Amino acid sequence: LQFLYFIASSNMSIIGCSDEDFARASAQLHEGGLVSFPTETVYGLGANALNGSAAKRIFEVKGRPASDPLIVHILNKEDSRTLTKCSEKQQHIFDTLADNFWPGPLTLVVPAADCIPSLITASTGWVGIRSPKHVTARRLLEQSKIYIAAPSANRFNHVSPTAAEHVLEDLGKRDENMLIIKGNNCDIGVESSVVKVHEDSIEILRRGGVTAFDLQKFCAASLPHVTVTERDTKSRPKKVTEAMEGPGQTLTHYSPSIPSYLWSDDSIKSSSCSNEGSLFVVIEDEKIPLREVVIIDFGKKLSHLERRCLGYRDLSEGSDAAEAAQLLFELLRWTETVEGAKAALLPPLPSHATDLSGAVQDRLYRAASGRTASITCS
Repeated sequence: LQFLYFIASSNMSIIGCSDEDFARASAQLHEGGLVSFPTETVYGLGANALNGSAAKRIFEVKGRPASDPLIVHILNKEDSRTLTKCSEKQQHIFDTLADNFWPGPLTLVVPAADCIPSLITASTGWVGIRSPKHVTARRLLEQSKIYIAAPSANRFNHVSPTAAEHVLEDLGKRDENMLIIKGNNCDIGVESSVVKVHEDSIEILRRGGVTAFDLQKFCAASLPHVTVTERDTKSRPKKVTEAMEGPGQTLTHYSPSIPSYLWSDDSIKSSSCSNEGSLFVVIEDEKIPLREVVIIDFGKKLSHLERRCLGYRDLSEGSDAAEAAQLLFELLRWTETVEGAKAALLPPLPSHATDLSGAVQDRLYRAASGRTASITCS
């Protein structure tokens, strides 16, 4: 009811997908305003990519540091020609990857043309370009006929949004004129993979909707001279003050407001004590009763604790990485809603090269800021 009252008392609106709605959203972008829209990954917070003042408003509303760049969304690879200044080798790699993976959840980071505002590139000279697959995002690009800069539509470092209501909760009171397009679901549920294009190699900066295996397999067949590497931003994360070529490289990201930790593997064995025993979560030198903790599981590994903790949800009882990706951000937001919860335990997913488990694992690791906790029996 509070949200409905806020909408009624401001110019901010959740709109649908009618012709009139898209005309309104297009006009908003041309006037330098913000429009949130769904993609196949998460909801984005969009502005005219060639309007520096509009891009600045994204940073202000999100509370995003200037060191964290924005991704520019376009319809097709031809649209990228005026936005980039690739070498001949980079252009060949860019075009070949775009022909295979676009439209879709792959962001290609290449040298930026002078028309791109420096705020969008974090003053690095590199810009991330993506062609989204989601029908709503593509219709907005077609209707507005502009390039749209858009990060996820949430407070900086908070859980990414996969529903219009998530955007409203995070940003509704930060920009009363913002429009939110309520469209079809975000089918993938985690952000795009971000890949930097070098002369003879590509470098994965962020895991996402396209797996490392898919990139390696494709390059081996279609770009045999190109090597695929991955930047280690887990053990060597970027500081918030460091300029980044692509988003998602800091240690803390996608984080619920409740203290969150990855549960250790030994928790499965130690949590199997008798019903008479008391269970605690050990966090450094502190012990919290399990009855005051919420658990997100994967593959029913801690399902025997469902009645002994404060709240329990499973990303995928069948250990399906795609299902886990779709539910991930919804369940991370759920942890914030459980009254009386003092901490959240998150599953340490195994990472398989051939599915989305690596992307989900990355989000969970950053949601917990890399911190772990164990369950012990008194």
